[in-house]
Amino acid sequence: MNNQILKPQFFILLWNFKIGGIQKHGVLLANYLLSQGFDVTILYKSKEGELIDLLDSSVKLLEFYIPSTNSPFRLWQFYRRVLKIIPKGAIVLANGPNNFRQLSRLNFLSGKWTLLYVIQQKFLFDDGLLTFLKKFEMRVLCNYAKTNVIALTEAQRKECINELGIIPKAVINNFVEYDHNHLSRINRNFPRGVSLGRFAYQKGYDVLIEAMSLVTEEIEIDVYGYGEDLEQYEKRMNELGLKNLHFLPATTTVFETNSKYDFFVSSSRFEGFPLAVLEAFSCGLPVVITDYVGADEVVDESTGILVERENPKSIARGIDQMVRDLKSGRFDAQTIRDSASQYSIAEIGSQFLKLVEG
Repeated sequence: MNNQILKPQFFILLWNFKIGGIQKHGVLLANYLLSQGFDVTILYKSKEGELIDLLDSSVKLLEFYIPSTNSPFRLWQFYRRVLKIIPKGAIVLANGPNNFRQLSRLNFLSGKWTLLYVIQQKFLFDDGLLTFLKKFEMRVLCNYAKTNVIALTEAQRKECINELGIIPKAVINNFVEYDHNHLSRINRNFPRGVSLGRFAYQKGYDVLIEAMSLVTEEIEIDVYGYGEDLEQYEKRMNELGLKNLHFLPATTTVFETNSKYDFFVSSSRFEGFPLAVLEAFSCGLPVVITDYVGADEVVDESTGILVERENPKSIARGIDQMVRDLKSGRFDAQTIRDSASQYSIAEIGSQFLKLVEG
């Protein structure tokens, strides 16, 4: 007789497999849950993207599209379609505000699933006549008994409670692949920085461009990514005659790439819990990081320099200080790498399991 407890089916919603923090979190979590005995399915809108190659072959894949609609009729049609895919009692991780809102609406009425929502993106609401109702609906859906909202930092949890009345069930940080040997041991006379992220407003690379026109130390920074804002970046760099900042195609060999540099830059306007920074730590790189909500929970004086977001002068001063600190030997690569061990998949995954199985 088999006494093994049958785990519930686990579904993770991703819109694609392009290089990005949310997509990588979903892929790594799927692999981890599979290793813990869960039956895991990723529901995707598009198979586009390199991260699909990181997925364990035993994770199931199913094309799935969630409409953006307020029409009761279309929601009813969507509900009938969902019932054929996600069985009663399943656990569903909904990435993205629309995915969460639409599934949560159905679950609020039916109570068929346990819904998880990790606040990877800041809650944003357009100003308008319906803003109050939108915030009210999101508060009701997030605080529903069968929904587990997960904050990535303590500061984010407090922000949700104080500004929106949303009460996260837990604070669970992002996790990082820690089991690799790509430790930066470079000791250049002129340190070189790196950043990885989408070329979009959130990442603040437009501010970084202005900052790089103000730095006084001899320094170059390479930014790997993709996105719709590249053209405007290049236009502004040409206007400034900027030669010390380079935008390059996105890379899947994150750890190998990081290990070729001396420090990492995060110029974001806002983040959940920056996976790219954790990946930099795991390679022993100190960071220059903007002070978005929760950043001070990620970095301390042994791992980097905190600067003011959306402030080119502050970012430039931080980069200049980083160069001087690297030359003086202030940062220790192994100490920084060791700091990332608390964010390993095994460590953070156990916290995740405690929530979903509790």
